[in-house]
Amino acid sequence: MPETGNNKYLTEKVLGYTPTKDEIKYYHKTGEKSIRYIFCNQELDEFEKEKVQGLKNYINNAIIKETELAKDSKSSYPQRTYDDIFKNTVFSDDNYVLRFLQGNEFVYDKCYVDMLRHLKWRDENLPVNREDIKDIIVMTIMIMTIQ
Repeated sequence: MPETGNNKYLTEKVLGYTPTKDEIKYYHKTGEKSIRYIFCNQELDEFEKEKVQGLKNYINNAIIKETELAKDSKSSYPQRTYDDIFKNTVFSDDNYVLRFLQGNEFVYDKCYVDMLRHLKWRDENLPVNREDIKDIIVMTIMIMTIQ
């Protein structure tokens, strides 16, 4: 049985649940297409691994092109790679990357822009400051006590 640790919101039953293959992923009758529903702590299939690696290659190639353009225009541009940009972020987890790939229909350029936009959003909005939502919390408690 998994440990609950500091998790006071999930029961042992919930933490110990193992989803079935059909709950993790929907496979179309033709076998040509699938849709993943559960991403965390799941082994990626060969298609998914190939797509994640394809995205990483696309990003590394895009960075090389950006660097060459910067050199041509005599601008300075930092040497970096996919790993430099995304290490220590949610995108250091291939399952999270796959989530964005699937959401962007496996279109690499759309996914890359979306990933950068997501990191910017996280920097601007997380963590949530309790003081910023204090009024919402109070209102929610009031509504719950009335019901």
